[in-house]
Amino acid sequence: MKAEPFQLPFITSELEGTGGTIKETNENFQVEEIPLYELTGEGEHLFINITKNGITTKDVQKELAKIYQVKNQDVDFAGIKDKYALTSQTFSVWIKDHSIKDRAYQIEEYMPVNINWMKFHQRKIKKGHLAGNKFTIKIRGIPGSVDDACKKAEAIINKLSETGIPNFFGEQRFGIKGDNAQKGLDIILGKQRIKNKWLKKFLLSSYQSYVFNFYLKKRIEEGLFDRILNGDVAKKQDTGGIFIVDDSETDQKRLENKEITFTGPIFGKKMRSPENEALNFENEILKELKITREDFTKVKLTGTRRPGIIIPDINYRKHEDGIELKFTLPKGSFATIILREIMKNF
Repeated sequence: MKAEPFQLPFITSELEGTGGTIKETNENFQVEEIPLYELTGEGEHLFINITKNGITTKDVQKELAKIYQVKNQDVDFAGIKDKYALTSQTFSVWIKDHSIKDRAYQIEEYMPVNINWMKFHQRKIKKGHLAGNKFTIKIRGIPGSVDDACKKAEAIINKLSETGIPNFFGEQRFGIKGDNAQKGLDIILGKQRIKNKWLKKFLLSSYQSYVFNFYLKKRIEEGLFDRILNGDVAKKQDTGGIFIVDDSETDQKRLENKEITFTGPIFGKKMRSPENEALNFENEILKELKITREDFTKVKLTGTRRPGIIIPDINYRKHEDGIELKFTLPKGSFATIILREIMKNF
């Protein structure tokens, strides 16, 4: 069995992209976490907000552990941030002695980072503990007129505001060589053993992401991206509430009004299954991929549902020799899914 690569479809395929490049410098791709909750200023967990440039989240984690003389697992963060970008994110360090709080500034001597603020809290930060991310991205090296590119970007952004955008996992989830999903599948099939727990979990999640992308691709190709199916597990856009669709005619109007979205499968033992028409569609996906629900549960994957559509608020402006985009995405969504629609060259 193979996790064969496939091309993701465009929602705005009829509109010409801007072309151009991103990440000529890390400063062209800026990300800032949006916190999930307010900190109290009290407790044993020191929250440190850091802006890093050209290094990994794991690099910062290890250096903070050295500075505070704690184990790596006592330094936590909400999510991995791109190495080749200017990113601001929060770490928490479990320390009981408040007097050593300012040791964190030592990290600025050894790494390309700046500390923005520090504050104590009763509980550590956990994976997924953020509301979303703010992006500021510059597209440069645009062929032809920048004014023409701005018109193209505006047309695409207007279309996306009407349709929403498929919540695909970005290519970075699948590794530089694009083979992370295959490695995850090999673990499921018992063809590969990984002792490192973090790496094993990451590779397995890559295959889960591959299956979700395949599901969403098929839904688009079969004209079901803008349709609610009987039995869909739907999600409310405002509250995040989950429910099973039992009146597709009524809920179709809610989908069109951007009140709800269908969700796609992240297979695992606790994933909520759809019913009726939506279940049949999901079963066909599994059959085509030659995998079963039991294959995911036997490797102890938890599973969840992921929104199929996101509604980003995208702003743009002409900037020097290119276009600057600003938008906010919910946690777990990838900026590259917006960039690929606007640029059409990756």
